[in-house]
Amino acid sequence: MGLSFEVANRLLSYDPETGVITRKKFNAGKVATFVAPRGHLYVSCADGTYRAHRVAWLLYYGEEPNGILDHIDMDKQNNRIANLRIVGRSENSINRRINANNTSGYRGVTYNRKARKWQAKIGRYGVKNLGFFDTAEEAAHEFNKAAIRLHGEYAVLNPVFGHVEQSDMAAPRSNNRLGFRGVVAKPNGVYSAEIRVGYRKVHLGYFGTAEEAHSAYAVALASKQSSQAAEERKS
Repeated sequence: MGLSFEVANRLLSYDPETGVITRKKFNAGKVATFVAPRGHLYVSCADGTYRAHRVAWLLYYGEEPNGILDHIDMDKQNNRIANLRIVGRSENSINRRINANNTSGYRGVTYNRKARKWQAKIGRYGVKNLGFFDTAEEAAHEFNKAAIRLHGEYAVLNPVFGHVEQSDMAAPRSNNRLGFRGVVAKPNGVYSAEIRVGYRKVHLGYFGTAEEAHSAYAVALASKQSSQAAEERKS
């Protein structure tokens, strides 16, 4: 990046709760960022221009991010420290918004006119066909299961819950203040999704909102139910 912590800390101030970077010396208190054409925030500091989320990381941790810095909620201008994470190139490419040409409204789901069905696809090292389905929701659910298998905590999921048994999505325990089953709030402002498989608690990842964490829990629960049903059919 080329900007040292000492210089950045002398000239700039960062609020990790809001993600806002302000100036300390010239125009003290004034917001130091500006929006670039593609939507990212930038900061002009010490005769250089730098991406604001990388400056935010530098000011908070005292060192440059060692890798690609990703916005968990995909909002390029949300530079709260809880919304920033270091990822590899493949994980960064996963965390993208749905293409504007997508007519299904779901990630990885398109309508196949020849088959007259909704098709689910996912790709990491090439595109894999996940099958054809009667509804977009069914295809979106299949995409979610594949996304968790492939990408783990970096998976970006579709908000579909139709395949989860209602009894398993019942109200959370009385000591759960979030109102979402399988979701735990962490001190740094992110949310953890967890599910119990047998006697083992499985961590599903960290998310920017409680709703996203609950979506991961719902998908994992549906996958668990499918596996249990398959085992019952075999026995």
